[in-house]
Amino acid sequence: MQIKVEHIEIGYFDIYTKDKNSAFNKYDKSIQDKFLEKLYIRRMNIDDSNILKLMVQNIDDATVIENICDNRNFLNGIIKNFQSVNKLFINQPTLPIKVKNKIFSNLLLMKTLNPNNYEKLMLSKGGKEIKTGSLNASVLEKIHYNDIIDDSYFYKLFSKIESDADTKMLSDDFASFDKNKIARIIEFEPAKSDEILNYISSAKDKNLMNQIVSLVDSSMQQRDNTMKTSGVFIKPSDKRISNLKYLDLIRMANQEPELMKKIMQTLNGNVMELHSLVNMISSDKLNTVDMANQFIANAKYDKSLFNMKNLISSINFSKANSDLSLLTDIINNLANTPKHDVLKKSLPLSSILSNINDNNINFVRQKFANNSFSIKDFYMMILLKNVPQAKNPSDINPLVAHADELMQVYNVRFDSKVKELIEEAKITGDKNKLNVEIGKVLNQQFRTMYYYSELLQLKISNPKKYNKIKDSGFIDMIEQGKLPPSKLAKLNTNSDLSSNIYKDLQMVKDGKSIVAEFPEGTAVETAFGASNLGDAVEIGDKMYINDGKQLVKWEMSKEKYLELFPPVERFTTTQGALGDCFLVSSMFAAMNNPVSRVELYKLFKQDGNDIVVNIKAYEDYQGSTRFTNGKILLDNQGKHID
Repeated sequence: MQIKVEHIEIGYFDIYTKDKNSAFNKYDKSIQDKFLEKLYIRRMNIDDSNILKLMVQNIDDATVIENICDNRNFLNGIIKNFQSVNKLFINQPTLPIKVKNKIFSNLLLMKTLNPNNYEKLMLSKGGKEIKTGSLNASVLEKIHYNDIIDDSYFYKLFSKIESDADTKMLSDDFASFDKNKIARIIEFEPAKSDEILNYISSAKDKNLMNQIVSLVDSSMQQRDNTMKTSGVFIKPSDKRISNLKYLDLIRMANQEPELMKKIMQTLNGNVMELHSLVNMISSDKLNTVDMANQFIANAKYDKSLFNMKNLISSINFSKANSDLSLLTDIINNLANTPKHDVLKKSLPLSSILSNINDNNINFVRQKFANNSFSIKDFYMMILLKNVPQAKNPSDINPLVAHADELMQVYNVRFDSKVKELIEEAKITGDKNKLNVEIGKVLNQQFRTMYYYSELLQLKISNPKKYNKIKDSGFIDMIEQGKLPPSKLAKLNTNSDLSSNIYKDLQMVKDGKSIVAEFPEGTAVETAFGASNLGDAVEIGDKMYINDGKQLVKWEMSKEKYLELFPPVERFTTTQGALGDCFLVSSMFAAMNNPVSRVELYKLFKQDGNDIVVNIKAYEDYQGSTRFTNGKILLDNQGKHID
C-alpha cells in the first residue's frame, strides 16, 4: 500500500522521505510503506508520530522498525516509556538535537526491550551525573539499545576515551603542546574529546592555540579551586555550560585565529568576556567588526575604557538601539573625563549602557548632548529607569526635582563618604584601596536608587499615600540606616504598609518599646490584662509571651528579642531569592497574625548568648538548631554555612 507524502499531516516528516540520503531511505520499500501507513493512520497522535520518526532516523535494525509498525502493544510500551527517558535530558540544554535523538532512541528501546539494563545504567554513577547535568550525555552517543550494562560500563567507556586520546596525542601534530594540560581539559568534558583534539591538532596558529589551551586549563582549575575554598556552589548543569564556553575558545582559536589574537593582544578582559566577544564578532561580522576595530585602535590610549566588557556592552547596545550617535557621545564623554574626576573615571561604560531603557533614554540623551553627564546623573538615570513618566521629555525636569528631594539625605551622605575616601587616599597614596572603596560606595548608592524608583513613582502618582508613609517615619528609618532600602521594594501605587507596621512606627516615634514593659513585682495577671495577644511582655527582667489565655514564661532577654524581632522590620519580611516564596509568605503571615506569632516566638529560646530554635514537627529528626551568639553564618554567596 502506498501513501503519498502530501497526505501526511505531521509537519517536517516529509523531509525524511524526500531526502535521498535520509535514514528513512535505508529501509526497503515495504517497510517505508508500512511506516507511512502508520503515520497516516495515526497522524493526529503526535506522540506516536514523534516516536516513530525518532526510531526510523536513529535505529539501524530494520526488523525493530517493522516490529514497531506491526505490533501495537510494542508501540504502546515505547509511548509509556517516552516521558521517563526524556527526563534524563532535562539538565542537558547544550546537547545537540541530533545527538540527543540518537541517544534517546536507543535508550527508549533499551527501557522497552531490556528494562533491567536501563535501570542499571540510570542507577550507575555516570547515569546519575547525566541526570544532574554534571556529565555530558554525549558520552552515550555510541550506546546501542542491546548493549550489556554492568557496574564497569562507564569505567570502560572513560578508559577507552582516555586511551584513544593518548594514542592520538602521540602524533607529531601535538609535539608542541603540553599534553598534560590537554588531558586535564578532556577530563572536564570527556564527551568532547575527539572534537577538542581535532581543533588543537589542525590549528593554523600553534602559538595562539598553545596560549588558549593554557588559558582554558588554568581557568577551569582556578574556578574549581575557588569553589572548593570559598564554599561557592554552582549547579552541575551551569558548570557544564561554563565548561562548554571554555572549550568553545579552542574552536575559536582554530577557526578565528587572527580575530582572537588581535583582541587578546589589545583589549583587557577575562576568559568569558573573550568567549562572548569572539562569538559575537565571528557570527555577526558585518555589524560588529568596525566597532571592534575602533575599540582595538583606542585601547592604547585608555585600556580601562576600551576593554572587552565595554565592547560587548557597546555591541549589545547598538543592536537594541538605532541611535548610534548616543553611543558615540557617551564613549567620547567618558574618554575625555579628566583624571581628577575619580568618581566618573571609576564608572564603567558597560554599567551606563546596560541601564539605559525607553524610560530614561531621553534624560541620558539630554545630559550627554550637553556634555554635562556626572556621577549623580548616572544615579538619576537608575532612578528614572523604572519610571514610565520619564519617557516624555517635558516631564524630565519636574521628575528630577522630585528625585533630588527624595535623595537629598543620600546625596549628602554619598558626597561626604567620597570626600573622606579621597582625603584618606591623599595621605596614604593607596590608589588601589581608593578604587575598591569607591566601588563599594557606588554599588551601595546604585542599589539605593533602584529601590527609590518605586517611591518616586508613588510620590508622583499618589502624593496623599506618599505623604502618609513619609509622615509615619518609615522613610526616616531607612535614611537613618535603621531599615535597609530594600524595604521599599514592594512599595508602590497599589500597595501600602500594613497596620502592624504603622503601629510599630508610631511606637518608635513616641519613644516607646514594642515590648510591653512592667516593673519588678507587677502581678502576672495584671501584666496579662494590660497587654495584647501576641505581645512580648517583660516584668522586671523576666520575659513572657501573651498567648491570649495567659502569660507564658519565655527564656529570652529583651535585648535578644529586639535583635531577633526589631521594631517595624519584624513585619517587613521580603523574599531574598527565587525558590523561597512559600517560606517567606508563611513567615510573613505568621508574624502578622497574633495567634500564630505566639507559636513562632515559642520556637526561639535563649541559652546564654546563643539562640536555640526548636521545631516540634521535626524533633524526631534533630529539629533543634543552635545559633552561636544568635548569628546565622553565611558564605560569600549569602548561603547558610552548616
